[in-house]
Amino acid sequence: MSRAKAGIRVSLDTDSKNLVLHFPIEDNEVRIQVFHVSGTMVAEQPAGDIISRQAMTLSVSLWKSGMYVLKVTGKKYNESVKIII
Repeated sequence: MSRAKAGIRVSLDTDSKNLVLHFPIEDNEVRIQVFHVSGTMVAEQPAGDIISRQAMTLSVSLWKSGMYVLKVTGKKYNESVKIII
């Protein structure tokens, strides 16, 4: 599990091949983007309105092993987190 400076928690459930995201604050119009380190976007998903401590899953079953950057943006919250699959 990795923890970024602002508090988003990201863990990988290896059995289900899902990333589990836990959001630290409430926000509106949240969007999740994932980029391979080469710069290619591999996933984009609107998350809508998020409440504090809400968990969300994102399937990584089709992603190749490697390093990615998870970018979460909203009206109040912006953060990027490096993840390794």
